[in-house]
Amino acid sequence: MQRMLWAMLLALACGGAAAKGKKAHFYYPRLEGTYVMVKSIPPVVTDDVEIVDSIFFEGQKISFVRHDDFFEYYPHTREERSNHEMLFYPPFSDSMCRQTTWYHWCRDEHRRMPQNLIQRNIGVIIYDADDDDLAAISKLLKPYGITPERQNYMVSFTGGSGSGYTFYFAGRDILINSTYRKQEKDGKEHFTSIVQIFRRTSSTVKTWDGDFRVPAAKKPSGR
Repeated sequence: MQRMLWAMLLALACGGAAAKGKKAHFYYPRLEGTYVMVKSIPPVVTDDVEIVDSIFFEGQKISFVRHDDFFEYYPHTREERSNHEMLFYPPFSDSMCRQTTWYHWCRDEHRRMPQNLIQRNIGVIIYDADDDDLAAISKLLKPYGITPERQNYMVSFTGGSGSGYTFYFAGRDILINSTYRKQEKDGKEHFTSIVQIFRRTSSTVKTWDGDFRVPAAKKPSGR
């Protein structure tokens, strides 16, 4: 009886811990793949002196590749963690020089972004978004007929340096970046929510292949 009790306690403890290992079951859609940004809602304002790090610019192409065998899943919070590589493909906008993540990459004299492939190691945490965050991006996407999934993908550069991103899927082939614009008016900070739509594409092309168009927003019907 005592052995049976210890066995049951051990089983319960293991069930509440993180599931680890390269053959672990993945519970959410995989981030791996290549994507190109096709639309920003509202459009990115490139005249700002400083631009938020989590903003992408038109036509930016990115890829995610599984980095190693690290994997954890926490059943009690429905949270999944893994490591990846994130690739940024040129051409790049020189406006990236006004983002703190890339500022020191730029050529000092003309503030130009070097046009070389960038590879960064990242950690990815997947969990259910809270209701307020999901409602905010859903409101921006609704006029375009796009409905995001509940899970958000928190991406951060390894070591805590540089940018962090929050992505959502809308189906298998549409990836949404949730970000914002920060402005100072009358000595106060003002924030404007932005969603940026990426379309899954081929890793062999350097620019968007033109197969995807975001539907135009529907005009409100008159009374």
